[in-house]
Amino acid sequence: MTPTLLTKSLDEALAAVLPHDGDVNAAKETTALKADAADLYAALSNKRFTFASEPFLGVRKYSEGDPSVLPYEHLLRPLSMHGTPIEMSRGLKALRRLGLQKDVDLLLVPQAISQARRYGTLPMSVNIAYESLTSQTFRQTMGDYLAGLRHEMDAGDVVFEIAVPASPTEEALIWMQEVRRMGFRIALDNFSETNKYNSYGAVQMVQPEFVKLDGDIVQRALANMVDLGPIVRAIRGLSPRTRVIAPWVSTVHEAKWLHDEFGIDAVQGRSLTKDRLLFDSEVSTLYRNERNHRITGFND
Repeated sequence: MTPTLLTKSLDEALAAVLPHDGDVNAAKETTALKADAADLYAALSNKRFTFASEPFLGVRKYSEGDPSVLPYEHLLRPLSMHGTPIEMSRGLKALRRLGLQKDVDLLLVPQAISQARRYGTLPMSVNIAYESLTSQTFRQTMGDYLAGLRHEMDAGDVVFEIAVPASPTEEALIWMQEVRRMGFRIALDNFSETNKYNSYGAVQMVQPEFVKLDGDIVQRALANMVDLGPIVRAIRGLSPRTRVIAPWVSTVHEAKWLHDEFGIDAVQGRSLTKDRLLFDSEVSTLYRNERNHRITGFND
């Protein structure tokens, strides 16, 4: 049974991590951490949050027949007591520093899945922090939840996005493999050769459904500052069925270019349409115009 509330108070978490015992510097750090974590912790504790859905958008029929395999990523949107959005990057870092990441994921993952089922935004994906996978409590509790969930819905409709470091623990890898055997799907997130999330070993062992590249390296590729080709080829060499996703993409032209240059399978971006049929139509139009230009020298 996954928790429906955060089970540890913020003060308890602070005391466990930073028992300052009169130390002035530790006391200052405690105050700063509490300030950073307070708004997000309050939003989560009081269930003042929802999830925005952002689709993976396929380029050029990459899926060989079934675009329905692409999920809608469900992104946390916490709200203040006045109903306004909360900036959460500092809050998440603070909660992670306080050892609450697994508690946050145990709370949010079932809530995201429930919302996706309720509104029909399936298949769906949701993020799980790698830190959570290092916790036996998380692995056991979430594993039990998923074992029951697979009898209530198509497990393939749920994708877990996990940023796996270069040297993941054996326990984390085994947990991901067990989740895949249940029928759920795994995506490796923030994958790059320029940061710590570049575990080719995890690609080989887990055989993920998707590998999502780090957004920064995608931006650098769009600026002709880096060649994504070697990364994409290495991923496919280790896991031929894995699809490579490029986030932070702004236009259909960028999506087409990433596919043509590097073989990117799908893209994601806040400024792209959420209408998959419209996106497919726009991509097809670009290819048709390109083909006509080659044949006649003119665009439609």
